[in-house]
Amino acid sequence: MQLILIRHGQTEANLLRALDTAIPGAPLTETGQAQAQSLPQRVTPLLRGQVSLWVSPILRTRQTIAPLEKALGLQANIRHGLREVIAGELEMRNDDDSVGCYIDTTRAWMTGRMRSRMPAGQSGVETFQRFEAVVREAAASTPQDGTIIITAHGTILRLFGCVGTHGADPNWLCNQPIANTGICIAQGNLLQGWDLKVWNNGQWVADNYHGPIPTGYEGATSSLAN
Repeated sequence: MQLILIRHGQTEANLLRALDTAIPGAPLTETGQAQAQSLPQRVTPLLRGQVSLWVSPILRTRQTIAPLEKALGLQANIRHGLREVIAGELEMRNDDDSVGCYIDTTRAWMTGRMRSRMPAGQSGVETFQRFEAVVREAAASTPQDGTIIITAHGTILRLFGCVGTHGADPNWLCNQPIANTGICIAQGNLLQGWDLKVWNNGQWVADNYHGPIPTGYEGATSSLAN
């Protein structure tokens, strides 16, 4: 089974470095919309077997997956478990201390210290469990030779990559943000777990992966925070 993880397109909050994690969240910029429109061409060569789409309820992810829904003739399953790491009392702040707290806390989760939390936010354990529950639901309803596509958010995708997959060093991965509409690929199943094969449009590729490598979108930005 193939698991394709996609980060949403660019928003104004990304450009302002604001911790935008609440519903509905900022919409895509014009650049973000162009990034989303590029996804059918970039994702289609990666697909195999039956495909299912899963998406966070946040506006920017819904807008990002819409071109894929249209191209594939599928409707995405919306799950709150795929929301970004909740910033709590730090919501929409962009000062150095707040952003630093968010980055340091989530980086600690990614390297195994998952009990800590942001003020009025979830712990790493709670955050990972809600995301993984959706991955498990998706895998349970997808054939072994099929493809799951999840469109979500940069920090929570990186958390899943570090904690929920094998293959790449979490101490390296935690410092490797995913670009807007960046694509990662894992392979596996519910019993054996997930092996990471491709990170962030081919920034890292597993030695034993021989499939197609996704292309990036020119001008896409990366950030360690949401």
